[in-house]
Amino acid sequence: MTDRIELPAILTREAIPGLWSQPWAECVSMDLRQVTELDSAGVGFLVHWAAERRRRNCSATVIGGPETFDNLTAIYGVSELFSRQSD
Repeated sequence: MTDRIELPAILTREAIPGLWSQPWAECVSMDLRQVTELDSAGVGFLVHWAAERRRRNCSATVIGGPETFDNLTAIYGVSELFSRQSD
């Protein structure tokens, strides 16, 4: 099992296909500290991961992340899917 995956600086629609090859479903936390650009596709990827973690009765921890993450998850009403860990 992978404890943590460091996500790339750009987490947008164009970057998501490359992430599916990583062992994200088993991952305990996603490190967003390097993310500088995030769009709805990036949030969708993280929501999919969090839903899979929840299905397994596990938490989905997000480390750091841009303000865009907080804004988009609040707008989409999915903030509660994530546990937050500060930098």
